[in-house]
Amino acid sequence: MKLSGQVKVQRKNNPELQAVVAQLCPDSRPASVTYEPVSGLTGESWRFDTGRLQGLAREASQAKSLLGASRRQEYRILRRLRHCHLAPSAWALTPGWLLVEWIKGRAFSTDEWQNTLADGGLARCLSGLHKMPLLGYPLALPQRLLRWWHYVDPSRRTPAWLKLHKRFTRSTLPRPLLVAPLHMDIHAGNLIIGSYPAQPMHFIDWEYAGDGDIALELAALFRGNDVSRPQQMQFIDDYCQASGLHYTAPQLLRQIARWLPWVDYLMLMWYEVRWQQTGEKAFTELADCLGARMGLRR
Repeated sequence: MKLSGQVKVQRKNNPELQAVVAQLCPDSRPASVTYEPVSGLTGESWRFDTGRLQGLAREASQAKSLLGASRRQEYRILRRLRHCHLAPSAWALTPGWLLVEWIKGRAFSTDEWQNTLADGGLARCLSGLHKMPLLGYPLALPQRLLRWWHYVDPSRRTPAWLKLHKRFTRSTLPRPLLVAPLHMDIHAGNLIIGSYPAQPMHFIDWEYAGDGDIALELAALFRGNDVSRPQQMQFIDDYCQASGLHYTAPQLLRQIARWLPWVDYLMLMWYEVRWQQTGEKAFTELADCLGARMGLRR
């Protein structure tokens, strides 16, 4: 996440959010609490500062629910991860808001992102997450695709796309190598360089997290960030060494390849739904690019 540009600290005129923050920090004066919008691909959250406590308020909405983001599930996942120091602490949950810890630190720069891909830093943190106990929320990918299909603009559907959609929703998922907790949205904007030497890296924005195959996480990481083949090989070597798994790098690469079509189709459908929600042309351009990769023509 990054703070929205050209936006100054301001009051948030939302009585429900103000009431939640007041309940969380009863000693603070409501007039002294400041709020600052935080931008992200799925909408706007608010950083709040009571003077004693800094947190992040993440809105629960129908639009986010449609994209597969459940604040209740996110809250419970963060509670399960509260001792691993890779994720922010979850403080409070209401029907409209999830309040979590604001991780002190800074976002990764482009160079730092490339470095952490290459030097094993991200591989070690990710392997640490994958060693944690299961979260209790299996990723239901075919069900998500079925739901998203109903929100695709009918004018963009083609017979070839319908055929492709049926193939995915009727296919059996790749047999997992290892089911583990997955973040499923790892990129430079969701990594924070922490201020604590014992935990130099934190993952934020856990709204798509769940239990799934470790190779699915790696496939999403590589595809979503356009990681080159040499970078992938180095990352997998670092990951295997850090995780202590008995799988070899070639085995993991083959399993990642099985998941890549699923990742592509999930991304395509996500872009289509976001276009319906926002009207931003960039989402249809991204969807068309993925569609062309999968043999679809507009």
